[in-house]
Amino acid sequence: MNILPVVYQILMLFIIAAMGLLLRARGVFTDPVIKGVLDHMIHGFGDGVDYTDIANLLLHGGNGQPADRYMSLKDFSSYAIAQERVGEMYRHAENWNYMSLMNIANSGRFASDRSVAEYAQNIWRVKTNFAF
Repeated sequence: MNILPVVYQILMLFIIAAMGLLLRARGVFTDPVIKGVLDHMIHGFGDGVDYTDIANLLLHGGNGQPADRYMSLKDFSSYAIAQERVGEMYRHAENWNYMSLMNIANSGRFASDRSVAEYAQNIWRVKTNFAF
């Protein structure tokens, strides 16, 4: 069996990933929306507020933390798509209200209350008054 093609593919994926990290570290983004937002953060939105420190944290990190620590830039495009969908749904008030009520009705007991009660019962073996 010739493993050279597999090794070549893995090497190419590694090179592509490394190039992406290098471009990201240098603040080079292919998404024009992200680039535009970062440019505005650095040069100003015209509101008199300085956002350079936030842009620098996203691009370069700080205080020993890596750049884009919470992956805001990485997740931006999927967030923007989801926000477009939410905006479209919100424009239809009756459907929005129905979905909101269904969400509330199906939420049940708050999840952390149930989780703590399950830990108490199953792991810590202590008695609680929580009803499942």
